[in-house]
Amino acid sequence: MNTGYAISDAVLATACIFIVVRAGGRPGVRLACATLGAAAMIGTMRFAGAEGLAGAHRFASLLGGVAALPLLAASIAWPEGKPATD
Repeated sequence: MNTGYAISDAVLATACIFIVVRAGGRPGVRLACATLGAAAMIGTMRFAGAEGLAGAHRFASLLGGVAALPLLAASIAWPEGKPATD
């Protein structure tokens, strides 16, 4: 068990859930934070002792890094654009 990693992933998951709930009509931000939050929740369980989730955590983290972070950046940089409004 890696307590430090589990705690940091739990904090990230909590922040992402808060943003998803509060983002209102910004679907790009909500989808990006939901993806990152899902990876963080899986990471919390993995680092808390469920070693069988290593592959799922790796996949969700990769998806977050490749798709969710650029979507989040585009939604913040261009708030009037398609990802931020539709």
